[in-house]
Amino acid sequence: MVDHESLIAAFATEGTAVNRADPARLAGAPFSDSARRILTEIGLPEVFSLHVNLDSLGRGSVLLREVRDAMRGKKNDQFFYLGSGLHDIGILLNGHSGEVFAHVGGQKRRISPSLDSFVEFLYLMQVQLNETNKNHWSSEEEIFRMREATYAQMTAADAQAMAEAGDYWRDMFEYSI
Repeated sequence: MVDHESLIAAFATEGTAVNRADPARLAGAPFSDSARRILTEIGLPEVFSLHVNLDSLGRGSVLLREVRDAMRGKKNDQFFYLGSGLHDIGILLNGHSGEVFAHVGGQKRRISPSLDSFVEFLYLMQVQLNETNKNHWSSEEEIFRMREATYAQMTAADAQAMAEAGDYWRDMFEYSI
């Protein structure tokens, strides 16, 4: 798992801040221990490659009391808005379970079984983008090898997340190159 300093180093090349939540602000909020640790100790990058905006943590993420479960019509008090992603997708954290969802068109899709994996995937993709930019890779073959190596790292980090939502992560990464 990535640590705060490594996350800062990876995103510093793009001038992106890594924000952590104030533990006092999360007091009493329904967060799993793992999600609370990520939010308060590791943090979230504000932006990933201009396609994912997670700056709500810097502004103080709010409980989405008005997000409705499209299937049941019930309130989802455990969901927190982290930011937005590709194709006007809202990125939500289930505070109880630590799962991360994409929310678009009234539907939620799980894109990561944990906030840990979500942050790890952003980190792995950013590190590879930094390497690509540093080496000025531009040929289709070089980029293909780089993408496949990154997907292999992501699968090694969390095979379940890639099995469930690999297409989401591939789209995000390919739009970033």
